Amino acid sequence: MVPTFGKEAMLSTAPIAAAFPAGVQDPFVLDAATTTVAWGKVEIARRMNAPLPEGLAVDEHGRPTTDPFVARALMPLGGERETSGQKGYGLGLLVEMLCSQLSGSLWSKEIAYSNAEGPQYADTSHAFMAIDIQAFRPLDEYAASVDEMFATLRNAEPVEPGQRVMIPGDPEAIALADRLERGIPLHPSVTDELRELGDERGVPYPG
Repeated sequence: MVPTFGKEAMLSTAPIAAAFPAGVQDPFVLDAATTTVAWGKVEIARRMNAPLPEGLAVDEHGRPTTDPFVARALMPLGGERETSGQKGYGLGLLVEMLCSQLSGSLWSKEIAYSNAEGPQYADTSHAFMAIDIQAFRPLDEYAASVDEMFATLRNAEPVEPGQRVMIPGDPEAIALADRLERGIPLHPSVTDELRELGDERGVPYPG
């Protein structure tokens, strides 16, 4: 991630994750980068030889680009200053503070990534927190309240017919059910890479 007004990537994608259980409703499960997208989106665009949407990435000069092959860093969630990208930068820095500075490990700018030769000890860190719901309210009361809130959100009227209002975790649950039934779709370039890797290691490609 480039900091707001910055030219060079200083932070990672600084993902933040949180989950809240419900009673009978499916849980809230959030897992998101604090950059505009995860770097994997750039990799996918390169494989497909497709342009990136505007406002996601910058080139080596810190200028916005839609070319995945010249993209060198991601913008913070929100994009540029005019679209409140400083908020995503702030969230990313919050994650960085929780992970690196509290633990005394390296922060993103100090970490040696995979382009370094030989094995590297990255000294990356994570931060985890657990909340005892019953320290705040009775568990059955909480579950009933959350069920009502989640059901209200999921039953909200969509803008377009056929759309569906969801909460974090719903799209992934839908995708999981589809993948279990029909398998994982692979782009041809990924299939080629797997075949080549299998040939190098003597592992036959299935199917």
